[in-house]
This record gives sequence, C-alpha cells and structure tokens, in this order.
Amino acid sequence: MKKIGYEGIGQVTVTMEATDGVQAGWAVSMAGNGLAGTCPSKTAFCGVALHARDGQAAVQVGGFVRAGYSGDTAPAVGWNSLAGDGAGKVTLDAGNGRKVLVTEVDEAAKTIVMYL
Repeated sequence: MKKIGYEGIGQVTVTMEATDGVQAGWAVSMAGNGLAGTCPSKTAFCGVALHARDGQAAVQVGGFVRAGYSGDTAPAVGWNSLAGDGAGKVTLDAGNGRKVLVTEVDEAAKTIVMYL
C-alpha cells in the first residue's frame, strides 16, 4: 500500500488560453503568447493541464504532477528525458525531451508522478 503522496507539492499553476482539444491531464506546450496547446510529438512540454474548459486551461508548470505516458518502455524512477507524444501523454525522448524527476511509475495505468 502506498503511504506517501507527492502530488501537489511545490505546485505552480497558471491560467492560460487553450487551443481546441486541450484536455485535463494532457501534456501541453506553448502554442502562442499565453496560449497552451496539445504538445506535438517529440517536443518538450511546458506543463500538464489540470483543468480545461471554455477556451482556458489551468496548466501546472512546476511541482509534482501525475501524467499519462505512452510507448512500449515505461519511464524509470529517477531522472528521465520526456517529450510530448502528440496525443496528450509524455514519452521517453532523449533527443528532444525535458529532464524531469520521476518518483512513481504505475505500469498498469500507464501513469507517472514527476517533478517538473
């Protein structure tokens, strides 16, 4: 049984305008001045959308956050280089990714907790 939770520690969240299609839980990147968009494949993400509606999103840009991952290989606990996968999740990408600290991996749910 998990006894420690990291989510929300050091959380820094900003409200941004959002492009169509941005959904809660998705990795996002900057799509323009103050505009969050779905992070393109092989692109470093700026944060994770916690909420999205009515053309706006609350984007977590710092602290511990849970996100979905894609790909055949799960990120490992420790330092990883992750990028967007183009469909709202993150994936391992040594060439284009952003360095983050992964503190928890749930391979069954395909989610991680990471420190941005």
